[in-house]
Amino acid sequence: MDVTSTSITLSWEPSNEAATRYIVQYGTEEQVTDETSLTITNLKPSTAYTFTVSAEYEDGSRHTGQALSVTTKAENGGEACAAPNWEQTAVYTGGDQVQHKGHLYEAKWWTTGEEPGTTGEWGVWKLLGECE
Repeated sequence: MDVTSTSITLSWEPSNEAATRYIVQYGTEEQVTDETSLTITNLKPSTAYTFTVSAEYEDGSRHTGQALSVTTKAENGGEACAAPNWEQTAVYTGGDQVQHKGHLYEAKWWTTGEEPGTTGEWGVWKLLGECE
């Protein structure tokens, strides 16, 4: 899988049966291909997307695979990567952004000493994407 700030290239194994086409769905969007890979463009930087790939067969039936969540990278040189490095002793309030171990995070509420990337989905830090 190749991920940039505005595109994602997905690839998958062919269906066990002869699929006539594959449908890739994300949000309210849908793209169709007869190949086993697809590059999706015009995505927003630092944004999480959930993709599902369905194989469609000649009789019109479909088999849908597992959902895959992917976050696009932050824009190179953009404001997102201009965030300061996380410091353990600093105080952060909701909306503050920091870089830590190559990723960009945003504080959901007041915090100090909680390391980004260690608090989980329900923790104080929201992962926004990669920071190069």
